[in-house]
Amino acid sequence: YHILYMIYLILEIEIYSICTYGFIKEKTGFTLYTIKKHLDFGNKNNISVGKIIDGTNVTFKNTLGKNKELGTVTVKGNSITFAQGCIEVTSTGFDQTYTGPVFLNENCIFTGKNITFKNAVSGAKDLTVKGSETTTFENTLNSLTKLAVESKKTVFKNKLGNTGVLGPVSVVSDMISFEEGCTLVDSTGSEESWNGPVVLKVNCTFKGSDITFESTVDGTYDFTVQASGTSLFRKRMDDL
Repeated sequence: YHILYMIYLILEIEIYSICTYGFIKEKTGFTLYTIKKHLDFGNKNNISVGKIIDGTNVTFKNTLGKNKELGTVTVKGNSITFAQGCIEVTSTGFDQTYTGPVFLNENCIFTGKNITFKNAVSGAKDLTVKGSETTTFENTLNSLTKLAVESKKTVFKNKLGNTGVLGPVSVVSDMISFEEGCTLVDSTGSEESWNGPVVLKVNCTFKGSDITFESTVDGTYDFTVQASGTSLFRKRMDDL
């Protein structure tokens, strides 16, 4: 029994150490990483094909995918923090999914295919998302100093700036959809630029300084714009 326990302890320490130094090596048939501890990715620049990272609290402290781009990435945790040097997460051509609340302690750029934030994203930092397909925010966005999204389709399903007003907002997309609980976009004092057709699937209020809609606005819902500066609509509005 004691020998088995010592082997188990050694394995636990070894796995934890690998995660602490931020490098998970690819192993054939070993794509599920379930470690119910604090994961602190600190010193390395990439995670080689880390399919699922599951921890109580997950912290990234350096760029992910800098030397070798990541494959599909799923991060689970009670909190997911991007800190210090974690300025970029790159998995071009692959999906990224973050299921826990995301905290930005560093300006960060996420580059991938379908990029999904299932929980709240907050932090007084810049958030940039570049998704070649769909970028989805399923929960609130709060206190970001800047929000920039470039994606084929962008979906917002909850309030933006609900408990912390956003800085400048810029979204470039073939379709920008406001759904479910996304009844508020609040960047009071900062500009908003919506560069793509906007579809309202819920009543929504936009607050900012200068607010620009570069393309059409469509949807059978209430559309309210409160701008301290200029509201600019470059194309038609339908069915509102």
